[in-house]
Amino acid sequence: MLNIAICDDDLKFAESFMKMITEDFAKENMDCNIVCFESGETLLESKEVLDLYFLDVELPQASGLEIAGEIRKKFGRKPELVFVTVHDNAVYDVFEYEAIGFIRKTNIKEDLEKTMSVILRKVLRKSYRYEFKSEGSTIYKYIDEMIYVEVYSHKLILHCIDGDYPIWGSLDELEKKLSQADFIRPHRCFLINPQFIKKIQRQSIILETPELVEIPFSKYKAAEVKRKYFDYIVNG
Repeated sequence: MLNIAICDDDLKFAESFMKMITEDFAKENMDCNIVCFESGETLLESKEVLDLYFLDVELPQASGLEIAGEIRKKFGRKPELVFVTVHDNAVYDVFEYEAIGFIRKTNIKEDLEKTMSVILRKVLRKSYRYEFKSEGSTIYKYIDEMIYVEVYSHKLILHCIDGDYPIWGSLDELEKKLSQADFIRPHRCFLINPQFIKKIQRQSIILETPELVEIPFSKYKAAEVKRKYFDYIVNG
């Protein structure tokens, strides 16, 4: 579940925008909780750090840029920021706040679509918890906690930083579930988190764990594995 704030003094626009965002996350089979604020001052009264903030640049009293500055002071770089505006040239004012998106209200559908791809990469990697069924219980794991998954004795084993978990499902289903997290499938029995890759060898991948795990990959998968890892390095 992602916790999201929309800060905009135009309530009609905020409601419409919230519907668009909810629908986009639903297409990715993801849940989100969205709270709307009419002013930056009201938003800052909330002590909870959220995952993602959509800030209207032209807010009454304190501007969206000033509110962004306060968010950075309070919470550091953890939350992601997206600016929303009616003025195209406002993009030049937002760089110092390390925003991951800039949405023009005059081009909202196209700009939101582009921004969503960045959100799915950056916000999910830091904030989204995946749910798994494991031996009669439910476990929740962040992407950064999951190292790799393997098929072992007809069972799926999720190897995490804090231990190993048998989980329900098939590797095909899990590959689809973790597609937005850039997981790579080098072999029919393995699915790996690219952030733990230490080295790609001729026929295997070395994962940087306390015991340095070696994962084989098929020669038919070599080009695909290298391409996906390159994409992760460039865009992740």
